[in-house]
Amino acid sequence: MGYYYENGKEGITQDYFKAFYYYKLSADQGNPHSQNKVGNLYKFGKGTVKDDKKAAEYLKLSADQGNPHSQFAVGSFYEDGRGVERDIDKAIHYYQLSAIQGNSHALYALGYHYHHGTLIPQDLSLALKYYTQAAVQGNNLSQYYLGYMYENGERVEVNHAEAVRLYTLSADKGNFKALFKLAGYYAQGKGGIAKDPKKARALYKLSADKGSKLAQMIIICSG
Repeated sequence: MGYYYENGKEGITQDYFKAFYYYKLSADQGNPHSQNKVGNLYKFGKGTVKDDKKAAEYLKLSADQGNPHSQFAVGSFYEDGRGVERDIDKAIHYYQLSAIQGNSHALYALGYHYHHGTLIPQDLSLALKYYTQAAVQGNNLSQYYLGYMYENGERVEVNHAEAVRLYTLSADKGNFKALFKLAGYYAQGKGGIAKDPKKARALYKLSADKGSKLAQMIIICSG
């Protein structure tokens, strides 16, 4: 019943309060899917008061039963110290559990942290591995950063054609950094792409409209 009230299915009017009620009945009987739902409803304050501690509690119950979405969420809670005491080791542990099951968000998180050495020692080989696995699932952030690695020859041979392909995939999902990178290729006419100032400006404009400060400056300076 929780699903039907959450999504307004089968002629039932959407009602997050009733969805929360039914999901919690199931969650308190140990159902990991329902525990995930209750955790997210607490997280976003839908159908109940927003409560990060309760969200973390229910998501962890679900994660410890193997739910990959909850495992990723718990990892992010430990990374941010949200509803729990910040614990980087536990964050990475839950990201890895989720990534093993193929969760693209967890794969991206691991790729990012290995790429930048933010929570764990930098390891470009592992960054490449995790970005690649997430990118093939359509994760636009991984597509962008994998493109960056191919453009700059980080643990791979420089391959502008592959960089452009990946930037294009990411840009098509609205990633303003990828749009900015593509604009640069058209502006300079590199990587097998013919120089096209008009196309470059259009891409810079799209990137700027989506929040890129650098693209905004280029648009302003170019008149």
